[in-house]
Amino acid sequence: MPKATTIALRICFFFRSTLFSALFLALSVSGCEFFDSLGQPPLNEAQIEEIQSFELEAPLAKVQRASILVLQGLGYRIEEQDKATGFIEARGLVRQRRAADECSYVWDEYKQENVQRCRDGERYSVHRRLTLAFEQIGDYTHLRLIIVIVDSKNGDRILKNNEAHQSIFSRIEERLFLRESLNPA
Repeated sequence: MPKATTIALRICFFFRSTLFSALFLALSVSGCEFFDSLGQPPLNEAQIEEIQSFELEAPLAKVQRASILVLQGLGYRIEEQDKATGFIEARGLVRQRRAADECSYVWDEYKQENVQRCRDGERYSVHRRLTLAFEQIGDYTHLRLIIVIVDSKNGDRILKNNEAHQSIFSRIEERLFLRESLNPA
């Protein structure tokens, strides 16, 4: 085989393998970014209700009392309570946040150089608002907890985090257990 043909084949093979490698790399990197930006698939209504719901084998009045004590212990302020309908609304601590400072460089005539000037970022508040609904079903009390993140900058959103819900539910369950073991009557 002539030397020119061999060189041409090697160059063709090199470009083809490089092209496939580059294409594979581009697809894998963009695919990772694509899936990372999407995160997990959106939850359907049944999955959201499963996260927000919990059942306890206890009377409604005891569960309501334990829930109020737990929420207050976590720093929530009870804003509204209706024992007849089994409804509690609470508001968490307001946290003040500040957006990133806006900085730019401007020419300072006096110093004869560029100087960084920053303007304070916008201040905004973030807090949680909880709605806890109770329903007595036989010997069980069914709880439904909705947690809303109230953000004055980015808008309100419902928290669909299983850990946050389960943390509150387990504390209510612990409070009931302690109350029952200390006062069995």
